[in-house]
Amino acid sequence: MIDRRNLILATLAGLAVPFCAIHAQPGPEERRDEPPGGHGPPPHEEHARPHMPPPRHEDRPRPPGPEAEWHWRDGHWDWEGDRWVWIAGRWYR
Repeated sequence: MIDRRNLILATLAGLAVPFCAIHAQPGPEERRDEPPGGHGPPPHEEHARPHMPPPRHEDRPRPPGPEAEWHWRDGHWDWEGDRWVWIAGRWYR
């Protein structure tokens, strides 16, 4: 009985090893196009946008008219093509 049990366990283990080796191979959706040697950034990181710089401090100029009619809009960073550009704050009605 012990010999038969060991034979069954060895057979099951022998069948499991090739399955694990086949299953461990990356599928087509997991493969990346990389140069030889496997170095280089993943495709989705090649054109990643750099982090936005911290906000700038702006001195608020006097409003062009009565302050009750004008509101200040703070400046902000805006992405233009391949870089961050500072859009200065301004007064608006």
